[in-house]
Amino acid sequence: MAEDRRPVRFHAHHGDLRLRHLHEHRRKRARLAPAFFLSGVVFFSGSLYAMAFGAPRWLGAITPIGGVLFLIGWAILAWAARDVDQPAA
Repeated sequence: MAEDRRPVRFHAHHGDLRLRHLHEHRRKRARLAPAFFLSGVVFFSGSLYAMAFGAPRWLGAITPIGGVLFLIGWAILAWAARDVDQPAA
């Protein structure tokens, strides 16, 4: 049963993060992060949703691609946030 909730939880967390990002992070470096989060939701949560609704099991092979896209989005945000408290040049 835990696997049935995982895509929903990831989808909700990253959807919330995308909305917060629009309001809080206006740095140029962070602008790519929402695209990676959205792609991660499509690949990760989308493949798990599809399998839950009867899609072939081989579709699970693309689920890790979504995880990697999530990690890239987080890395971009971390890179953009490393100098948030620094004065603008």
